[in-house]
Amino acid sequence: KGDTSIQVTQLPVGLDGLSVVVKKGGAADTCVSGMGGLTVDQVRWIYSDYTAAELVATGWDSNSLANSDGDDSTHLWSELDASCPASEIKISGADSESGTYEFFMGAMLTDSDNGETFDLNRPDGYTNSAEDEVVVNYLESNADSIGYFGYAYYKANQDKLSAVAIKNDAGNYVAPSPTSVADGTYNPLGRFIYMNLNIDPTDLAMTLPFLEFGFSDVGDSLVEQVGYVPLTAGGDAS
Repeated sequence: KGDTSIQVTQLPVGLDGLSVVVKKGGAADTCVSGMGGLTVDQVRWIYSDYTAAELVATGWDSNSLANSDGDDSTHLWSELDASCPASEIKISGADSESGTYEFFMGAMLTDSDNGETFDLNRPDGYTNSAEDEVVVNYLESNADSIGYFGYAYYKANQDKLSAVAIKNDAGNYVAPSPTSVADGTYNPLGRFIYMNLNIDPTDLAMTLPFLEFGFSDVGDSLVEQVGYVPLTAGGDAS
């Protein structure tokens, strides 16, 4: 976007675990905690605008919906597990201008390249905002809702929200934490935080001191202070 004559490169400066969150102690929290967490297929079904048939045709495991009512117009917590309430799952998260939106879509709505997107036809639609606080307020007001944003903002609101454990590629349910983000076990929602640099030699020469600061122990400390995981924690976010 913008001036295409400028060439940039990206350097990772920290790690983030995009967090799927619900109201602490709410109906959704009780439901998901009782299940041990959510699989990628379950999160996909929760957010996707695809019908069950379209999901199956694009690799979705229908067994992830243990108690389906066979009605594509509903997305009830009880469809995931009979012990959960028969209330509509209200979805929320980032808006379409956000990198968080793009990352979550790519990780969870796995046919997004062919048009799969967030379901806007739910009773409350898809409540989204560039301001994470709007999502927090929505989750606090709706105990049967679910949302997502970066780990830093979840960490700042742990008194209000619970992070959902996500089933990783090893078959384990893992919640976001500095350790699980750093060692890569929190996947597929682990990601790098990047610094974008103009690769013009003159500009790079002026930027080098800032880079040296960013990759120093002090820089790592600042990354940690704002709620991300420093690169020195090790691991692989991919």
